[in-house]
Amino acid sequence: MDQPPPPWQPIAKLFNQHEFIAFGLTVTISCIVAYLMAAYFPALVVGILLAYLLESLVAQLERFGCMRALAVGGTLLVGMCGIAVLLLFAIPLLTEQLRGLVSELPDLSDRLKAIVEDSSLITSDFKDTVLENAGSHLGELTNTLVATSAASLGNLLQLVIYMVLIPMMVFFILRDKDLILNWFGKMVPSSQMLRDLKKELDENFAAYVRGKIIEALIIFALCLIAFLLLGVKYAFVLAVAVGLSVVIPFVGAVAVTIPVVVLGYLQFGTTDITSFWWMMGLYGLIQVLDGQVIVPLLFSEVVKLHPAAILAAILVFGAIWGVWGVFFAIPLASLVKANINVIEHKLASLAPA
Repeated sequence: MDQPPPPWQPIAKLFNQHEFIAFGLTVTISCIVAYLMAAYFPALVVGILLAYLLESLVAQLERFGCMRALAVGGTLLVGMCGIAVLLLFAIPLLTEQLRGLVSELPDLSDRLKAIVEDSSLITSDFKDTVLENAGSHLGELTNTLVATSAASLGNLLQLVIYMVLIPMMVFFILRDKDLILNWFGKMVPSSQMLRDLKKELDENFAAYVRGKIIEALIIFALCLIAFLLLGVKYAFVLAVAVGLSVVIPFVGAVAVTIPVVVLGYLQFGTTDITSFWWMMGLYGLIQVLDGQVIVPLLFSEVVKLHPAAILAAILVFGAIWGVWGVFFAIPLASLVKANINVIEHKLASLAPA
């Protein structure tokens, strides 16, 4: 009787495949190049990423009969108009409210200390520890914000240069996409695994990033409307924070809820508790709407990752790239998942029938 083949036989076959070796080398070299580019040429990485994300919109316009150059130009024009609106209205308002919040932090800290001291449910030793730590951390936060603002003014010229160069780079990358891909194709070995990887990325990575942008804008708009209706101070800053928090699953929601609750209670808790509960109710409703309606609609077939994998991605990529690694943890995890899917598909094809 024939004995069944050992379970590791497909893996052994995989490492004997020239296609897999070419795939592994290409992916490894690409990761090294991407890491170095992100460290030394961030504007170039941003331009390539924007071109990749806008490609589907340009292709859609082409399907409607629009010439590619016009489709690329129109897409960039709309995007630049959006950026102009952001620079003219949103950023000055955000900067003004942030300055107001930073200047008011000492007063907010004193009021928060008074609330903690008046609480009869907390022991005196715990109160002293909390107040001492809160005061020291608040001072460090204020100094950091001031130093960051001063440093950002020094980088204003670099920002203006990037705002000119990046749109130009995106335009030429999109316009000459086929020419660029053909040029790179000559240096990359022909491999079905690489073609499968590209398909995985097109279906998952780009769709996820676009969906997250849409989700963040929707949550920002809903929070801004709710906070403005209730007369919440620093409504724009809080709405921006809540909108950005959706980029970091689980952790973002917890982190942003704390300042929302604290600032809301300091404003309404001692004078208008009804408005505070309205604020908490609407904020909670938006969070439920995000989790139960918006996310399923936008991501029903995209990047299905286990919550443990998401948290692990946040820890790993956060340790590697800091804040940016945390923000891009899920797209990066989707890249890893896409590579794993391609390898699993290849292993399945090598398994004995």
